[in-house]
Amino acid sequence: MKIQFVSFSLSCISVLKTCLGFLLLYEKSFSILQKLQLKSDCEKEIVEVVAQIHKKHDIKLQEIESDFQCKKKEMNDNQNKVLMNKILAEAFKTKCMDSRASSTLGKQQGG
Repeated sequence: MKIQFVSFSLSCISVLKTCLGFLLLYEKSFSILQKLQLKSDCEKEIVEVVAQIHKKHDIKLQEIESDFQCKKKEMNDNQNKVLMNKILAEAFKTKCMDSRASSTLGKQQGG
């Protein structure tokens, strides 16, 4: 009976050592998996934040572009008004000079 007990004790110790080894391996593996999961979560969060920043700045860029287009149209409209006023001024000047020339010519002929 002693031999069986010793043999049984040794096999139990062997099984316990194996179990302890598995537990230590599981603990290390679990720790590594937790770290990998944390890194993965971190990377995902970084990607999300970068996407939010890009979106925010894309919206600002669109607003700036829209403001620029409005200002450009306003400037073009003002340029057209100035050009039309210049044309009108030149036409008025020409008409005034023609009427002066006619009246001067009329006075010279009549006088």
